Amino acid sequence: MDRLVPKPMAADPTQRVGEQRVPPSRLRDSKSLQGGSSKRDRVQRTLLIICISTALVVAAWAEPSPTPSHITSRIPRQSVQSSAIAKVGYSKRRHILEIEFVNGAVYRYFDIPLSVHRDLMSAESKARFYDSKIRKHYRSVLVRQRQKQEPSEKSPASATGYGAAAHH
Repeated sequence: MDRLVPKPMAADPTQRVGEQRVPPSRLRDSKSLQGGSSKRDRVQRTLLIICISTALVVAAWAEPSPTPSHITSRIPRQSVQSSAIAKVGYSKRRHILEIEFVNGAVYRYFDIPLSVHRDLMSAESKARFYDSKIRKHYRSVLVRQRQKQEPSEKSPASATGYGAAAHH
């Protein structure tokens, strides 16, 4: 049984700070070991708080997320003759174009010149014009997801990918 009892260790003049052994002469004061802070620590904490606060403000001012619950459309849309596009709306004041596809998806496009809207509305093939001049050329957000369709109801337009998430 004597072998199981640990032997007392020699007195150690150093103290552990983290994983390092620091002699008493190098310890500034006992406050730093007990959670007290130096001027440098307070400055670092203040800078960290400023950085986090700035990041939160930037995030709050950022573009709203492209989920339907964040975007309410008040731009009137008019029906158009197209195999893929059901309606088109445009805000002259805000230069925003909204396109509602035949599958129910609605996308909002930003910084669209009036001339692009006019050219879309007068294009012989609105779907072709959209593909070549608008899709992937302007920043966009999803206003409403496409509606669920039964497999037997799928139209040729929905099969080509119009109104799918790849509009950005």
